[in-house]
Amino acid sequence: MIKNLLTKLHFIMGLIFLLLAIIGMLLPLLPTTPFALLAIYFFDRSSKKFHRWCLKIPGIGEGIRDWTKYKIIRKKAKIQALVLLAISGVVVSLKNHLSFSVKMTTISILLGVLIFLWSKPSMPKVNGKSKMKKI
Repeated sequence: MIKNLLTKLHFIMGLIFLLLAIIGMLLPLLPTTPFALLAIYFFDRSSKKFHRWCLKIPGIGEGIRDWTKYKIIRKKAKIQALVLLAISGVVVSLKNHLSFSVKMTTISILLGVLIFLWSKPSMPKVNGKSKMKKI
């Protein structure tokens, strides 16, 4: 009974995070990838059907497969993130009603995300060397 309840809870959490990931694709201030990864995590524990379906979603599935299989973030995704995070930083900076500390905290978080993204490889490594190949 508890296992069944936990499975249902994981499924509901997967749906919530999937919805947030989809909203994040439309709103520059809301991240997509962390929510998509959480959705995949919860669907992996509750519904293999939804797990496979999420991996086929355009704009989400490829990046998740790259990360789970190779621990890479493609250069195109890094550039998109850079542009969106820069826009977000400019928008936050121009908001007069936000305090200086809120602005600096937000910009620090955005910079932390950028550093993380750009510190990851863009291509899978084969025998310790980066190789261009279709993945």
